[in-house]
Amino acid sequence: MIGRIERQLVANILASFRFGRTSMSPVLDQYSSNTEDIPLEIFLPPSPGPSPAVLVLHGSFGLLPEYKPDIVSFAEALAAAGVAAIMPQYLKSTGTEPGDGVLKLIPVNHLVWAQACADALTWIAGDPRFDVGHVGILGFSLGGYLALRVAMDPPGGVAVQSVVDFFGPTHLLDAHWSKLPPVLIFHGSVDKFVDPSESEFLVQQLEAAGRAEGTGYNYELVEGQGHGFKGAALTESRDKTTKFLTDSLG
Repeated sequence: MIGRIERQLVANILASFRFGRTSMSPVLDQYSSNTEDIPLEIFLPPSPGPSPAVLVLHGSFGLLPEYKPDIVSFAEALAAAGVAAIMPQYLKSTGTEPGDGVLKLIPVNHLVWAQACADALTWIAGDPRFDVGHVGILGFSLGGYLALRVAMDPPGGVAVQSVVDFFGPTHLLDAHWSKLPPVLIFHGSVDKFVDPSESEFLVQQLEAAGRAEGTGYNYELVEGQGHGFKGAALTESRDKTTKFLTDSLG
């Protein structure tokens, strides 16, 4: 009998095109946060019925063309493995355009963006396409920070079961470390944008809160990679992310 990991690998092979992924058309939708309409891109698995769901959070550069394909490749991989991936453009909650200008606005707007991400979880919980009992969050850079913040204090009716953080800043987080679900952490060893010490700080806080490596968290410092992985490192981190989330969401 073929197991879940083997089924996932078969799905990944069948989906091969760009970095091992094929192009998959998302379903477009929207929700409201901070009185703004927030666009969503939803990548649905082929099987019918309510599916586990992962909120996929972009970074400061949003879904600009040079960054979107890599982020979408994670959403496609999740959908191929039976998990819906929902990508909200949360910067719209403050009318902020993606790009360098986001960085100076983080101290002012990060709580509004966190609320927009929490509102996206509430939206997921009210949609019959998704199984609210099996929800995770995946975030990149600023999105990694927001994934951790929202997972610490999710909205009522939503229990986040797992989080994946790619090179997110962590020193702005509230000290609710014990409230985090299991976390998979990636950081490039030569990241010049968000120093690896940010992820090391997260690991230190998790361990101080009694979390053990291998159960409460996993940390991978990826040698030679910067702020955004390339080539084999991208493929490997995506495969590990997909396995971690599918295993934890059941």
